[in-house]
Amino acid sequence: MAYAFGALAGVLVLLGGDGVAPRVLSGLLSQGDNRPVWSFLKFYLLIGTLLSRLVIPVTTTASVLDIRSLEIDQRHPLVLMSFVIPFIDIGALLSPILQSAKLIAISNLPWRIALPLLKTGMVLMLTVTVIRVELWQLIATGAIAACIIIAWQWHHIRKRDLLCFEGAPDMLEKRQLLRLSVPMMLVMLITLGLNHSDLFTLEVLGDEMVS
Repeated sequence: MAYAFGALAGVLVLLGGDGVAPRVLSGLLSQGDNRPVWSFLKFYLLIGTLLSRLVIPVTTTASVLDIRSLEIDQRHPLVLMSFVIPFIDIGALLSPILQSAKLIAISNLPWRIALPLLKTGMVLMLTVTVIRVELWQLIATGAIAACIIIAWQWHHIRKRDLLCFEGAPDMLEKRQLLRLSVPMMLVMLITLGLNHSDLFTLEVLGDEMVS
């Protein structure tokens, strides 16, 4: 449930910036122009940071005021997951930059293959080193694994000169970016919601059975 919440919130706070990146950046990078990449990344990182700061207090407040349960521990994983959302956002933006540069394997395979393997390995290490694995530890292992992949992808972005800090003009029209990305965000939210509908249904049914 916590990971489903993180995926949905990550898409929401980026306003679809991760989905629109290849459409905006592919043509420019194919021409060898990396100047707009930093402008794009900075714009959506700022949006993600600001909205993430709203998600954290809202999730914390909801966990306390939830009328279906007065036990904060039942919402504790979602509160912790809200602190991981900024890292999800960074990874969600770096991967499309690599995809825009036609580096599909470096863009997708770490998240589809390396991330599950890293999380599994860390969880196995936890089971060996601690008596009882807590939910917050599972979320922390996911965050650490995501940070490892983010660092690896950032290294490749800098190594392949896909991003320029110095003298990078603000070449992208922000309103136009939002016109493209917000509808894509809505589509992505619907898709993720349908994919995770079974988890949400089980959550609701579980609460009803408890009550």
